[in-house]
Amino acid sequence: MTYEQQQCTGGVTGGVSDAAAALVPRIELVDNWHAHWPQVLELVDRGGYRQTLHIDADGWLSARQNLLVAFIGADPVGQLCFRVQPVEDAGHHVVFDGDGKAAVEAYVECFSVDEVHASQGVGHLLIDRARARAVELRCQNFRMESAGAC
Repeated sequence: MTYEQQQCTGGVTGGVSDAAAALVPRIELVDNWHAHWPQVLELVDRGGYRQTLHIDADGWLSARQNLLVAFIGADPVGQLCFRVQPVEDAGHHVVFDGDGKAAVEAYVECFSVDEVHASQGVGHLLIDRARARAVELRCQNFRMESAGAC
């Protein structure tokens, strides 16, 4: 059982079959090396967000972007992509933390969930996992200015 499945079920499998567990969304950090990359790009395209992905001429996703994808079975059903960027003050100057390192923040660039799965909490799982990933990356802020319509 994956971390996300444990979060959805409280870690209790009590009689939950493998078939039922396969219907619970799982969240994965995805890049161009992922086995389901073509299907993920189709999902992103359905939402009209391909231009938000920074993919170079060789097909590599930018290292500054974190693309989290919700899967049910092998099918991608939702995605949230954020970039890591320096925090700037009102004068557009980079802010430094107490250790003299540039402060960084997570800025959500696109977020979508297939309509069929929107009522199943997939969006909340994506946002929660993205926030946790931002903390792992030591981001001071998590900016999501227009959820669902990035």
